Amino acid sequence: MKTRLVKKFTDSSEILFNKDLISKIHQENATGNLEFGVSFLDEALLGIQKNDLILLGAPSGAGKTELATHIAYTNALQKKKVVYFALEAEKYEIELRATYKQKALSYYRAGGKEYTSFDTWMQGKCGHIDSDEQVVSPIAKNYLTTRYVNGTYSIDNFLLDYTEIVNSSDLVILDHIHYFDLETTNENKEYKEIIKKIRTEVLEYGKPIIVISHIKKRDRRFPTLAPDQEDFHGTSDLVKIATKVISISPQYDFQIFQHMPGGAEVHVQADNFTFMRVAKNRRNGSVCRYISATKYDHRTNAYHQSYYLGTQKTKDKQTIFLTEESSPQWAKSSIT
Repeated sequence: MKTRLVKKFTDSSEILFNKDLISKIHQENATGNLEFGVSFLDEALLGIQKNDLILLGAPSGAGKTELATHIAYTNALQKKKVVYFALEAEKYEIELRATYKQKALSYYRAGGKEYTSFDTWMQGKCGHIDSDEQVVSPIAKNYLTTRYVNGTYSIDNFLLDYTEIVNSSDLVILDHIHYFDLETTNENKEYKEIIKKIRTEVLEYGKPIIVISHIKKRDRRFPTLAPDQEDFHGTSDLVKIATKVISISPQYDFQIFQHMPGGAEVHVQADNFTFMRVAKNRRNGSVCRYISATKYDHRTNAYHQSYYLGTQKTKDKQTIFLTEESSPQWAKSSIT
């Protein structure tokens, strides 16, 4: 008796010159995309797409959780359902960060002048931003759901939780992968298996996941403005399997120079900028050559919408950020 063969291969003739199918794929990829809420990332990566597994990394204390909260906040405001797995945060921390951001933004947009910051607000010392009763946090409308962990938590625990919420969510954020409990001492092998399992879930459900990762300790002999692929902690397989890889880093003491017409380089009085790099973009690697310098406002924990676009250079034996002489067409919000 002949065994029926299961079709394992796709005949390319199914799509080649099939205008209707290509048009359908175009439409699917152009609709339903989510936003990062940061102009550079949205313009370089065309937002967050349905099959994305995005790896986001930064040095310790550089703002990984804050950027992840900003992304969650941005989409919750647009009535997209975000599920945030906060594996290292204090209970209610993500909601409090989102609430503070909205209150502070509302206060300063209305002309407020008093100093405020997230840490002082957490101690109840910023009554001036709490006086506006009209400010409603996105969490009040149930568009942001959080999962805090107190105790052991493995990839299997995550996958069980994920299958419960994935059909009613638009975006999942996992903060972060290095807080999973491992079963063996072979970290690289386990992280590879973890990221592969997460990628499988993304493809099965068509819902994007953002995974937060550690960055290796910096080598001060070879300073970089923003980490690259090889700087991600644990294994290169995290980077290989992700569809998009983003790294961020505070400005520290790096200087910013703007390339002016005629070749002059003018020093920019820089303070509180964040460097961002697209270390990988599976669909368009050309954006990976650039680094952005985006102003970060510590009063509101928000990013400015305009940014400098440039690359890492050496000037007087020092590592600097030098803007591009002319920006690519996709960089609509870059400062020229």
